[in-house]
Amino acid sequence: MKRLWLVIIALAGLGLLFGSGLTAAAEPLAEMLAGLAVVDITPGGIPTLDPLLAKAIVLQQGEVKAALVLCDRCQIFSETSEVVRKAAEAELGIPYENIAIAATHTHQGRDRRIWSDQNLSNKLGKIMGERLAGKTAAELTEILTIALLASAGEELPETALQRLADDLSNDLAANPAPGSYPGILERVVGEILSQEAGAGFEEQAPGEDARATAKMIAQEFTEIPATQFAAQVAEKLPPLLARAGVKMLDEKRMEDLVKELNHRLYLDFKHYLCRMLWPLYSAEISKTLSPQIISGIVAAQAALRPVSLKAGSGELLGHAFNRRFFMQDGSIKYNPGSMNPKIVRPAGPIDPEVSFIFFNNAQDQQPLACVSTYALHVCTMGGIGKFTADYPVYIQRALEKEFGADFVSIFGQSACGDINHVDVSRNDQEDGPEAAAFHGEGIAEVILAQLPTAEESRPSLAVLREVFEVPLKSFPEEEIAWAMSGSDRNLYNEEKYLMSTRRDDILELERLRPQSPTLPIEVQVFRLSDEVAIITLPYEYFVEIGMAIKAASPFKHTMIIELANDAYGYIPSRAAIAQGKRNSLNVVWSRYGPECSDMVIATTVKLLQELKANL
Repeated sequence: MKRLWLVIIALAGLGLLFGSGLTAAAEPLAEMLAGLAVVDITPGGIPTLDPLLAKAIVLQQGEVKAALVLCDRCQIFSETSEVVRKAAEAELGIPYENIAIAATHTHQGRDRRIWSDQNLSNKLGKIMGERLAGKTAAELTEILTIALLASAGEELPETALQRLADDLSNDLAANPAPGSYPGILERVVGEILSQEAGAGFEEQAPGEDARATAKMIAQEFTEIPATQFAAQVAEKLPPLLARAGVKMLDEKRMEDLVKELNHRLYLDFKHYLCRMLWPLYSAEISKTLSPQIISGIVAAQAALRPVSLKAGSGELLGHAFNRRFFMQDGSIKYNPGSMNPKIVRPAGPIDPEVSFIFFNNAQDQQPLACVSTYALHVCTMGGIGKFTADYPVYIQRALEKEFGADFVSIFGQSACGDINHVDVSRNDQEDGPEAAAFHGEGIAEVILAQLPTAEESRPSLAVLREVFEVPLKSFPEEEIAWAMSGSDRNLYNEEKYLMSTRRDDILELERLRPQSPTLPIEVQVFRLSDEVAIITLPYEYFVEIGMAIKAASPFKHTMIIELANDAYGYIPSRAAIAQGKRNSLNVVWSRYGPECSDMVIATTVKLLQELKANL
């Protein structure tokens, strides 16, 4: 039976809840109340090095309430955060807009989107091969059950996996093929028609006449179920070509055409299956994880007590490094390897600031808890094969030694999408517990060294929140054609994993674009005092974005916590995107256009200025 461990600590004075519009500032003389609970959220299935925890803080000053939860997970997706925020509002009266659920981003905390899971893709590929024609819903159920057991079995019981596969197979049997299927057919036919008789199936941009004919033919296949698409094409395409005035293809030519089409449909179908499956899969995870997080918020509210606040910061060097590098060939490499002679220089800066806020018992000033941030990926354990919170657990242990076993350290990863712990000038670094201890204890040392000069802040809890739409990233026509064709051609002479990520990104966004050309981003800013503000953002942001926000902030102490309420890929800086097509993984794997970083910075700074002006 899963162990549920609650540590209740009263904290008074953190304002971390999100609201639509400005939540009224608390009465100037009202005391700040805070409560905290720690809940064990460790899944089963693999060994545990140290428990994964959800650390919940509830804040109240006058009529203003807020809550923040940091979870030892790689990501927290909207399927979970939505459930938690709505339940906490209904049960506790904390406004939905004033609740943030964030992940620490420990890479040994398991929670990855299925369509990005290489194990699942490999398993589907092995089972399905290139034979989509004739697959029934029942066969797809079997395929998905096996694939899910291979990729996610440590999270979900087999009965739940079977339920997911059943739901998906029913959907496949009832609904037409993915919207991209006719588009793929149009491209393949257009390529064939633009070639001379007897030519091979090399990629070639079709002429205008071929495009028009291919488009007309593809329209005949818009309502065919996914499991029947390839078979229907094999049956109906020859007479359609004949009616269009195209010479009938011989048997071998038609066989090659169907084989080529099946190959391209297969590449698309994997992503289609995974995309359809994710909401079902995430909902199953949420059934366990959401109640655990909610229980922590409930316990934290029950433990409210008066607190005082102290905030400070210091620098930590030699721990964080930009993981994007200019190379001698003009490309930008992501993690190019230690002592690589082809490295020219880092492609971006680091942010050395460790920021922290202490919550002290208002009566005796005994430290109760600390919220801290630092721009360093929580992935120093490597592929250890065990659940672990990574280096934040060593921050906790170091501060416990100083302040007692009941002290709670809450860590949030700051903007560090392009930052990790690898020093490429050395070849003696190893991931694992020693590396995690080095980084966690280093952060704790900065906190303890700066604590004597930390300034007491006058609590003033208020929240601003804004949700805005950002255009999806667009792609050149050449890249779209390449991705949909399934070609093995390496457009930018890049590593295979990066080429695969680029293709996945294009397929996903082009599939999404007709229904939703924009996607929302939620920015939340919490004013804790006249000198302290905490910002929570979804996704992973390049370090320059966080540094720009902090530089423009009117608050002396500005803390950023990313991966809040949702997570999918990176938000690169405009400068990083402008560095060219031969770019790094964390520029390629992003859903938003180049204007996104500017919009996030401008919106966040505007909210900070409004909060400062309304003190």
